[in-house]
Order: sequence, then C-alpha cells, then structure tokens
Amino acid sequence: MPAGQGVSYGLPYHTAREATRAVVALGGEAGVAARLLPSVVTVRVASSGGSSLGSGFVVSADGYVITNEHVVSDADEVQVRLVDERQFQAVVVGRDPKLDLALLKLKDAKDLPAVQLGSSSSLRIGY
Repeated sequence: MPAGQGVSYGLPYHTAREATRAVVALGGEAGVAARLLPSVVTVRVASSGGSSLGSGFVVSADGYVITNEHVVSDADEVQVRLVDERQFQAVVVGRDPKLDLALLKLKDAKDLPAVQLGSSSSLRIGY
C-alpha cells in the first residue's frame, strides 16, 4: 500500500506497524473502544408487535446513524439515545435488508460525536 493511504480506526498511518503502534498508544483495543464510545447509540423501536432494542453509531455530526435493518424493519417509532443520555426521535431514511443495514436521521440533531469511516480497501487481515 502506498505511504499515507491507509486509515485504521480513523488514524492515518503509513504502514501496518505504524497503525499497530497507534492503537497500542491509545491503550490497545480498549483505547480504541473508549475513543469510539461517544458515537455509539442505543436504538429503541416501537411497533405494533411490541418494542425492541438495537445499537448503532453516529456517522455525521448532523445526526445520521447506521444500525441494522432488522432492528427497524417494522418500526412505527424510532428513538435513539447517545451515551451522554441525549435522546432523539429518528426516521429511517434508507435501508438494505439484504445487507441488514439501515440509515437513520435524528431530528433536531447537531454537533454529535461521529465516527470516521475508513475504506475497506485499506484494511489488512490481522491489523
């Protein structure tokens, strides 16, 4: 891979060794998890069949969230709660049952902690 073209957990790196060192510097996997935790959400769904819970993560500061499609497939109402306990009503704006992915938009959301998505072409097995 060319230098400077990879991203691991949102961290720029030039080699797999540098990526590994960066993760270790953050405290290993626990450090990465702590860094991503503010972006993790709980998705609460109400439907005619009852209620259910799922999880997801914020992908934009203005309130887009990725979750699993099966979590929201029969939703009449969707509520999303952040780790900091803020709650938002959400609408399903996209879904792909085959990939089991759904995109939610939180109403009146701004300045949310978002994860930085990387490129699967820059992933390496074991890193």
